[in-house]
Amino acid sequence: PPYGARGDGTTDDTTAITNAINAACSTTIGGSATVPDVVFPPGRYNVDQTQGASTTPDLPSCAGLRIRGLGNGALMTFATPAQAYIGVVQGSNPSAAPVFATLNQPNPSMTFEDIAIDAYNQAIWANNAVGLTLTNTRLRVQTTGKPDNTPLKLTNVFNFWMTKGCLETLNGS
Repeated sequence: PPYGARGDGTTDDTTAITNAINAACSTTIGGSATVPDVVFPPGRYNVDQTQGASTTPDLPSCAGLRIRGLGNGALMTFATPAQAYIGVVQGSNPSAAPVFATLNQPNPSMTFEDIAIDAYNQAIWANNAVGLTLTNTRLRVQTTGKPDNTPLKLTNVFNFWMTKGCLETLNGS
């Protein structure tokens, strides 16, 4: 895959995914920005959780970013497991930061399609954003006891859509 992400479930893919997102967010064609689209082939992509008191999201984002998983079947069908996962590796002192944050972004904000995100404290936080869309997406977090422990945190969001998928908190509430 481009930028060196392996998706093998053991390699730290944080830098490769960050580079792919940053490249997609800065791409223009003919002087106009393109729709930033980052595609994940089937696999499990490990991302390091920020540590300590950090509130910096684990991965970057930009207005209009689309995170899309590929595979050979529907993500949430009971007979077919998820095809593309982004999984957080907690580390020794994991922060409460989300994997993705869409902060102060105009329409369209972000889109997630056919992907599973296994986070530590928070998968996605949308704050002051317009147009967040989740399609066939699973967001899952651990029960941590940290502030805002939820798969999806929405603050001042207009035009939120979720079609198929699930929000899940493990080990408790």
